[in-house]
Parts: sequence; structure tokens; C-alpha cells
Amino acid sequence: MKYFALLGALLFTVVACGSKSDHGGFIDDGASGKTGVAGHAGRSGSSAGNSGTGGDMGGGEAGAGDGGEAGSGNAAAPIVSITSPRAVTDPNTGKVVTTNTIQVLCDATVAKAVGATFDAQTVKIEAFDAKGTAIGKAGTASTQNAADPNEYGATFSLVDVPNGLISFKCSASDKSTPPIIATTSISTFLDNGPTIAPVSPLPKSSFSLKSKVLFKFTVTPAPLSTTDTLAGVDMKAGKVALRVDDQTIDITRAQSTSDPTTYSVNVDLNDPVQFPKTPSGTIAVEITAWNKRGTQGRYPYTFDIDSTPPTIKIISPTTGAVVGGHVTVQFTVTDAQSGVDPSTVSVALHGPMHQIVYDPTPNSGWSYNAATGTFSYGFDSNSSDIGAEVQVHVEVSASDNATNAAAGATEDLYIDNQPPIVDLDPPLVQERRFSAPNKYCSEKFDPLGIDSPNDKSITEAAPYRALVWDETNGAGVLSVQHLAGTDQASVFLYAEANPATPLLVAKHNTHNICDDLATDGTALEHLSPIPAAGASYFGASAPVYASVCTAGTETTPPLTLCAQHASKLSRVIDHAVVGHQEPAIYAIPSVSAAECTGQEWALSDAGLPNGWVCLAALAKDAVGNVGISAPLRVCLNSTSPGKVTPDCALSSTTPPSCTDGCTPPLHFGDGTTDVIIDLPQ
Repeated sequence: MKYFALLGALLFTVVACGSKSDHGGFIDDGASGKTGVAGHAGRSGSSAGNSGTGGDMGGGEAGAGDGGEAGSGNAAAPIVSITSPRAVTDPNTGKVVTTNTIQVLCDATVAKAVGATFDAQTVKIEAFDAKGTAIGKAGTASTQNAADPNEYGATFSLVDVPNGLISFKCSASDKSTPPIIATTSISTFLDNGPTIAPVSPLPKSSFSLKSKVLFKFTVTPAPLSTTDTLAGVDMKAGKVALRVDDQTIDITRAQSTSDPTTYSVNVDLNDPVQFPKTPSGTIAVEITAWNKRGTQGRYPYTFDIDSTPPTIKIISPTTGAVVGGHVTVQFTVTDAQSGVDPSTVSVALHGPMHQIVYDPTPNSGWSYNAATGTFSYGFDSNSSDIGAEVQVHVEVSASDNATNAAAGATEDLYIDNQPPIVDLDPPLVQERRFSAPNKYCSEKFDPLGIDSPNDKSITEAAPYRALVWDETNGAGVLSVQHLAGTDQASVFLYAEANPATPLLVAKHNTHNICDDLATDGTALEHLSPIPAAGASYFGASAPVYASVCTAGTETTPPLTLCAQHASKLSRVIDHAVVGHQEPAIYAIPSVSAAECTGQEWALSDAGLPNGWVCLAALAKDAVGNVGISAPLRVCLNSTSPGKVTPDCALSSTTPPSCTDGCTPPLHFGDGTTDVIIDLPQ
């Protein structure tokens, strides 16, 4: 047969079968009639094969023939004939297959030729879909039916086979070498009923019980051939049905008037009349529909009821953290049942007016790590868009694919975009001590000590010290200041002797304020914090201010610090505010007990020539804000052999600006008046 010449030779296991008369799984639209085993022309076999008999043609199907043996032209070829199912050429008149499985029966016996043989172990039955693809797997020799030794059978699952033409082939060999093989084939049609396609809910999707669930599906004809007139959907009442959780749903008004193939109905899963037991967990759905041939199509599937919202956990920063500059909020959203709906993930900064929804596109500020399930969103804490200057309220929201909304996760962060104050030549300070009911002010003193050079000093070697005083946003707004704190490893002292090379530059702002150092090629020293030590002098001659403080009563100044009181400092201050305390004085570290407040630095030993030298210190806080000092200009006058006394040491000369024309930062306080520092109570 011309069609079967295209089919592969995949085989299926052939098993013992029942009675020949059991040909179930068909629909017969005509009166019963016996089909001739050879169709109109009898069995189509080899030239040596036996001719089939023309069958009785009743009012039933037209006999298409069971094909006979497509023999090798050898009269010794076995005789094979498929007896069930019958061949069908017109799905409008013949019996078509309507079951999910089918039993194929084949008669196979020895030829009538003298000396012919037959090998029962070679009987194979195969099945093919409309594209010629084998149905089932390759098999082995069949087993004879005990009641009829010439009958062989095989059962095929048709669950995943689409509507349309299906065909079957039976083959057998004799015992000669090489064997003589005989084959026969027939074709019919498989009808699974109309095509049913769910639109909502989809299989394995999830929904919550908060609202009605839209059930939407389509039912369309699935013709078996281009001339099939019985594939149309039967529109009579009850022929299209929907069952949810084993309850029949009324869909009498669900059919679309504009598209009759579409059905839509909202189902309230909380309705106690429709559902005496509220559905939960995995819900079974079955959609059925009949065609005009009388075949029922079924589409069973499940979806899930998910009433549990996602869980959100903010990983960083932790609540109460001090942040500055670019801030990245990292968090996880997990939902074990229906999964997280990414389109609902959002971060709100300072209220819903500043809500930002997850956006996977580049440069959106968002990222997602699928391996860890971590979302990240970055924002500029300096931006006015977040609507906060001191404190930012972060709220993370998300829902799952069943629309369950998480309660949300929140935290408050404190903003610090203020750099530390760094000063190499601060004004004099006083400390204020509280002793109820009085407040006492100390004598004025230089917080860096009288031996730390002032601006325009003439020096050869000196203990250079720096005051580093971290600042934060909203001074005076909150009773407790939240500071990032100084990064103690970031404090450095730089020296530049070339007056043509500016040390202080304006790099990060548009106001021409010096905010960074040009440190390429400059000498530098790391400055380490000096722990608070000693005491200030609360003597009777201390300057006092009305309503601020009164003079003390001490009569003996405190001793200076370090071994043998070698330091010029009697007091090392620290930075103490409510909730925060850290060192405020930094110096070049020394291992000598006599230099506990810092060792001296001989600038000439750093390779600097005599003359004006520009010095500046730089410090960062823990969130990366950079602070620099105003320039300290000293006249280096080294008396080492070969050194010439510079002009700045002989007469009054104008010191260099040490800047690129930018305005230097202010000194500690406002840079013009003395500062009163409160001691911790």
C-alpha cells in the first residue's frame, strides 16, 4: 500500500488477546453489515497469495478491506490478515476509534503452498499516527491465543495521539533463510472528541480564596479529516460541562455571544451552597464536551488554592543602620506554593509616593540573584526624590502568583551624607562639665597641643596631629545623633612642597569647594587615633558665658601626658554624643611611651626641600563620606648639613594657597570662634 511505504518499522509488543468478536471502542453510524475481508477487490497480497472474498455489503460501512498480505510474491509467504479494527475510509460513515486504548487483532498462519513454514515468534503488530510516527515501543514476538492459535493481538495506548488517521500493520515470517516476510496494513480514524483548552485557571496554577476565580475555556471542533461533517460541537444543553472540586458548575450563560467557542464563568469557591466543603489544597477540574458524532472529549486537570502570602526578609542594611551615598537594600521573597509574582515586588522609600516596582531591565537600579533568591535595589540617599534628609523608612512589598499579599517588611535607616570635619589647626576649645545643678567651663586649650604646628609656622620637625570629628545629617533634629563613625584606617596626612602643584581640589561638587586631595607624588603618613586621656583645667579664670557655664574652682592645672610627662598635651579629647563615642585626635603612631600622643615627623626626612610645604589630612567615615582639612602651610627650615635657610624663615613671605582655586573647608566649629565641648554626663 502506498501510504505504508512511508512508515517506520517500529514494533510493539504483541500479547495474547481475547475473542475475535470483541471489537469494542468504535462508533457505527450505519446499519450493521459485514465487511469483506478483502474489501471491494478482496485481499491485496502477493501474486502468489490467496485471493480474498468479497464481503457481504450491508447497509453499514463500505468495506475498505483488511489489506491481505503485502507479500513478497512468494506463495510460501505466511498468510496475515488484520481482523480488528476494521478499515475506515470515511469518518462520516465508518466505525471510528473512540477509546484511549485499542486492541489490534491479526490472523497469521502458514501458507497453503507445499513445504511452506511459519515462525510464530516473528509476528509483529505496529501502530502509527497520521504523521507516520510509531505509537508505542518496539516489541518482541507475539504469543498465540490459546483459543485460536492463528490469532495474535496487541494493545496500544492512544492517550496522547491526536484526532485523525491512525493505522496498523501486522507482519510475520517463515522459517527459511533468509526469511520470507508477509505484511498487511489497515487504516481508520481516532476521535477524542472536541478540542478543549483551559484559559483560566491554567493547570497547576494557583489562586487565593479572596475573590472569585474566573474559569475560562474554549471548545472547538477537531475534525478527523477535511470532509468530516460530524466533528462539530454538540451545543445541546448539558453537552458542554464544567465540574470543579466534584461540583457541577452552571455554565448555561457562560458561552460568549461574540465567540461561541469560548466559555467564561466566575466561581466563588467560598460559596457554601455551591461548595458545602470549602475547597483547599489541590482542586480537581474537569471540562467535558461532545461532538455530533457522539464522542465525549474530556480535559481533567488541577490547580491549587494558595492562602499563604510570601515571606519577606530584609538582609541588609539592618534596621537602624547608618547609611550614606549609594545605598543597596537586599532582601529575599519566598513562597513555597504558588511562587512569587515578580511584578508585585517593590520598595517604598518614605511612603507609597516613593514606591519603586521591580524592573529587571539594565540600569533600573534593580537586580535579582536567582541562585540565592535575593532582590537588590539601590538608591542615592543624597537624592531629594526619596523625600528624607535624616531618616528613611524602607518598606518592601510583594504578592505571590495567587495574589496573596505579604504583610511587608519595614526598617528605618539613618542617613549620613556629611563628611567628617578634619582640622590640622583647629580653634581653641573648652570642655563643659555638668555637676548638678551647675555647669562648669574649662580653661581654653589647643586640642592638638601647643607643639602641633599652626598655620604659617616655621618648623623642622613636629608632632603633627589632626582633629577628626564625624558629622551626620539632621544635627539638632533628633535627640540622639546617628553617626556612621570615622573609618580609623582612612586617616592620612599628606605633604606637598611644590607650590605649583595644588594639594586641595574641587572634584565632587559644583560649588568650587575643596572636597578632595590631589595626592599623586605627595609624601604621606598614616595617622592613628589617640585614646581619650588626661583632663582639662577647670580653673577660676576660665571664660564664662551667661546661661552656658560658670568658672571652675580648681587651682592646680593637670599634669601633661605620657611617660615623664613628655607630651605637651594634658588632655586628649574624644567625640562623645548621645549614643556615640569615638576618638577625635589622630597622630603618627609611636611605640615609645614618651610619645603616647604621637611622634614627630621630620619633613626633610620625607625628601621635602626647605621652604613652604602644604599639608592636609583626609578622613572617611564608615559609609564613605570624605572629609579633608583646610591646608596647613608650614615653613620647613631644616638645619641639616647642606640645607639653605629658606626665605619664609627669614622674612614675611606670602604662603601658597595649596589649592586649585577652590575654597578650603571651614575649621572646626565655624572656624572663627572657640568651641565648647560637652563632657559625657
